[in-house]
Amino acid sequence: MTTRWSAPRLYVEKEGDTERTVSWLELFFDLIFVAALVQLGEGLAGDPTTLGVGRFLAGFVLLWWSWTGTTFYMNRFVVDDLPHRLLVLGQMFAIGLLAVGVEDAFGERSGFFALSYAAVRLLLVIMYLRSDRWMQGGHDLSRRFIRYFSAAAFLWVTSIFVPAPWRFVMWLVAFLIELAGPFGAPGKGAVRGSPPDFGHMRERYALFTIIVLGESLIKLIGALASEDLLSSAPLLGALGFLIAAGLWWTYFDDVAGARLKTGRYSAYVWVYSHLPLAAGLTALGVAVKKLARAAPAEAFSSSGRWLLAGSLAVALLSIAAIDLVTESRFYGVRSRDRTEPRVAAAVAMLLVGVLGTNLTAAAVAIITSLLVVGQMAVEVLVAVREDRRLRVDVAAAVSGAESAACEHLVVLEGPPAQASGCQGCMKLGHDDWVHLRSCIICGWVGCCDDSPGRHASSHFAETGHPIIRSEEPGEDWAWCYLHEIAVNPT
Repeated sequence: MTTRWSAPRLYVEKEGDTERTVSWLELFFDLIFVAALVQLGEGLAGDPTTLGVGRFLAGFVLLWWSWTGTTFYMNRFVVDDLPHRLLVLGQMFAIGLLAVGVEDAFGERSGFFALSYAAVRLLLVIMYLRSDRWMQGGHDLSRRFIRYFSAAAFLWVTSIFVPAPWRFVMWLVAFLIELAGPFGAPGKGAVRGSPPDFGHMRERYALFTIIVLGESLIKLIGALASEDLLSSAPLLGALGFLIAAGLWWTYFDDVAGARLKTGRYSAYVWVYSHLPLAAGLTALGVAVKKLARAAPAEAFSSSGRWLLAGSLAVALLSIAAIDLVTESRFYGVRSRDRTEPRVAAAVAMLLVGVLGTNLTAAAVAIITSLLVVGQMAVEVLVAVREDRRLRVDVAAAVSGAESAACEHLVVLEGPPAQASGCQGCMKLGHDDWVHLRSCIICGWVGCCDDSPGRHASSHFAETGHPIIRSEEPGEDWAWCYLHEIAVNPT
């Protein structure tokens, strides 16, 4: 039973647990960052110089880090009582104040900005203090973050009494203290002792990415709304939309649902690669807005061209970094099949920035669209080729074994499939199976050996049920694990 006064508890995945879903409070929490990112983008649009980009990145890092800190807390701890809701709503208000001051964070509003960020962190410290008091485990993790975040918040508050530029030096030191929390031998030990729920984290970062992509569409529509729709502006707008749609496809078709590889630093690379990815996509929205408002037949401005080239290159390279530590959802697609097209497109975009001085806005939009769609198409074509090869191999195996003798394949009638997806993967919160197989004996559904989980084979090892059949549309064959023989039932 759910109560508004239940104490926080550390989340520990148990056998039979259903997949965690993002709560309504988490979704509401994300909305305040929509407003904050709008403010941040407006500042970059007004000052796309090197200094302006630096200010944008500094503000974005702090906003993203604020979101990540609270997201990790709600990932590790299960709590939805009244005090928790009030603390989260208080953080949202503080982040709203942070957004108000972010455009002039290094100017007259720097003190206001510092106090707003300190409030965000102190509220998170109170959340960890509550968890440390009530929960039965995970004290190493909570107490480490309490110490580091409290020390950083103290520096943020005291920085308002220090003149610039030393005030900003204190900000940097405070941020580095926060960053040291999950690192170092004690920090890594605390994180491993209370590991995050990766399925939940994957959904949270995907939602933040979709928010950032949505900002691009808002800026694009805003740019077109102020232009003559009978002019060539809609053409540039259409190409801008194609760029955003291509990046959505790139991330959500494979990257968002990819399984994390086993590796010492895989989780760290996965998490922190989302920072430049989100920053690049946010800056890309500003660049697309400038592109939509440009004269198609005239040379695109140097600042706009570099903003577009740099932001897209950063986004693609960040996706490539995530590709290196994850396994593709598609059969036969290797890491290099994913990373190489992204890196090539990123390098080509940087060349546009360097060599495209005389390129018109229309030419820049067309080249950018082709690069985004091209790197995406390479992976799709590889996946289609490997899928066809797999089907040919299966057909050959079935055809060659039609006359083989196996007493287990004499009777192929059995119960219907128990589920529409791999039951082993769904139990773990994954959806990255390649092909589905069902047990003819009991109807249990598992994934094939080309899937990361290989749950059909695991089911045979655990139960001794030797026969599986394909649950893929258009396929009609069965396989005996004991005799390693395939047969077409019809």
